[in-house]
Amino acid sequence: MGTREPAANAAAAAFLEEKARSAFADEHRAALFHAAARWLDESGRDLAPVAREGNLTRVCPFGDEIARDVEEALLAGTP
Repeated sequence: MGTREPAANAAAAAFLEEKARSAFADEHRAALFHAAARWLDESGRDLAPVAREGNLTRVCPFGDEIARDVEEALLAGTP
């Protein structure tokens, strides 16, 4: 985690990387998890509040299913 990276984003990205490793048999799904993790890592915005508001599916560019996984990961890493 970088000094300016939101902690929830970093934790969620690590969670998604783990999901990508466990989804190795489904290359497309694994690639989406990796892309979502990079998206979180590169986001300059703390996305945990967006997830808490229930609006993450509106901003996540990877479709509703992956967005729900991203939202779950962000919510798991926040109080």
